[in-house]
Amino acid sequence: MANSELVILWGDAETVEKLKPHLLHSHNFSSSSDPHCFDCLNMIPRGAKFVEKPLENGFFLDSLNEKDANFVASKWRYSAKDEAQRIKHRIHDLPSICIRSKSDNSLIGWVMVDHRGMVQHLHVLPEYRGKGIRSILMEKIGEKVYENPMGIKPFYCVDEENDVMMKWIPKGHWVLNSSGAHQKILFTAIYPRK
Repeated sequence: MANSELVILWGDAETVEKLKPHLLHSHNFSSSSDPHCFDCLNMIPRGAKFVEKPLENGFFLDSLNEKDANFVASKWRYSAKDEAQRIKHRIHDLPSICIRSKSDNSLIGWVMVDHRGMVQHLHVLPEYRGKGIRSILMEKIGEKVYENPMGIKPFYCVDEENDVMMKWIPKGHWVLNSSGAHQKILFTAIYPRK
């Protein structure tokens, strides 16, 4: 493994916390001091309906294209240096949905999935929030992933500090742990020591 490589360790919080010390010690890794903890693991059920209201006139549904990659990467708070390149690969190989303005084809909101079916880069530009766009994007990406012949099932994780999204998640999407609570997933980055 080259020194510049990053490993993302993720799974249920209890398991990650048990594995992390072993990996750090036995494989000469160091860890970021600020792990990303996403509280909720959620599945999008087949046929899930999110939409509270139809898409307003002046907008249309589309798929992301490679020209959108830099803009999408610039809006994601966890973007890495090569994020735009990764996004281009996802756009090329995997389902994505976006909403554009009819007046100038500009992006209003978007969402895509990775190879596991994890919903990523869900974003609606601030000036268009409160119009039901997030719900339309999530419903349409769920439909598109289930139509995809890869057989992946769409799921998403939500940062436990994202109050807006935490309140929005339909209860039927929650993945529950063995205690019946919302499953917590811990993301943490580990790096080879130099």
